[in-house]
Amino acid sequence: MKYLATVDLENIDSLNEGLNRLPNKEGNFTLTTILNYIYALIGLVAVFYIVLAAVNFATAHGDVGKVTKAKNTIVFAVIGLIIVVLAAAVTNFALTALN
Repeated sequence: MKYLATVDLENIDSLNEGLNRLPNKEGNFTLTTILNYIYALIGLVAVFYIVLAAVNFATAHGDVGKVTKAKNTIVFAVIGLIIVVLAAAVTNFALTALN
């Protein structure tokens, strides 16, 4: 047993090229930025539905069906908004933990 380990020096350059392709802080920053834009867009849609439901509620004039539909729209939009905020918090926490 003459050699304990041998190293092929020709493959070291390809190893460095492979390591350079791994995600870095700039890649995570880009992912965070894209996700934040998506969360903001979804949040704006939820706020739009809340305002739309409030207008429908105000113009229902006592119609039980319209009032119920407006209340359900508000409830579902608020639930969606909560889910978006929690998703944003979890992904931002996970991406900062990876750095």
